[in-house]
Amino acid sequence: MKDLVTIQSNQIVTTSLVVSDYFDKKHKHVLEAIDSLLNNPQDGTHEMFKEETYKHPQNHQEYRMFYMNRDGWMLLVMGFNGKKAKELKIEFIRAFNEMGKQIAAQNDNFTLPSTYADALESLLQEVRRNEVLETQNAVLSSENNAITSNDALFTAYDIAKTFKNCSAIKINRILKSKKIIFHKGGAYHLYKDYQDKGY
Repeated sequence: MKDLVTIQSNQIVTTSLVVSDYFDKKHKHVLEAIDSLLNNPQDGTHEMFKEETYKHPQNHQEYRMFYMNRDGWMLLVMGFNGKKAKELKIEFIRAFNEMGKQIAAQNDNFTLPSTYADALESLLQEVRRNEVLETQNAVLSSENNAITSNDALFTAYDIAKTFKNCSAIKINRILKSKKIIFHKGGAYHLYKDYQDKGY
């Protein structure tokens, strides 16, 4: 369904090529039908269609095509008849509606401030959020540097305090499972490979 319609210039549109392919009509006949709709410049139909060109994939020549919004598409296919025409029209209508819902959902999630004061308040909140994040990052960075520094010695308890939902027992279990430490005589000791690493 998504390939039936697309977004262009903030409008949901389809193309004469898609209509031609989907309704199994020759593109030149679809172009003729659009041209006949555009024969009166005063009736507003020109706002529903936008003429463009496309490059043919086989001969790389440029040919005419049209983008059309939902109104233009309805005007064009209104006269299309045939066994499957109704089903095909319903598929297009569903595609237009689905794309419209997606755009509406995106717009609901993003609203521009309505006043200058609201805009300033929104900007201030964003600045404060960034300041909090920068402070948190600085604290975490200093804690990480302290933990990894060879000049300072920390117990498993000290390390565990810097992490959420962690304990000295958990730290020791992890180090033990990684074969970094072992338990002997009521204390933990480093394996030989790690004894000269400054731990």
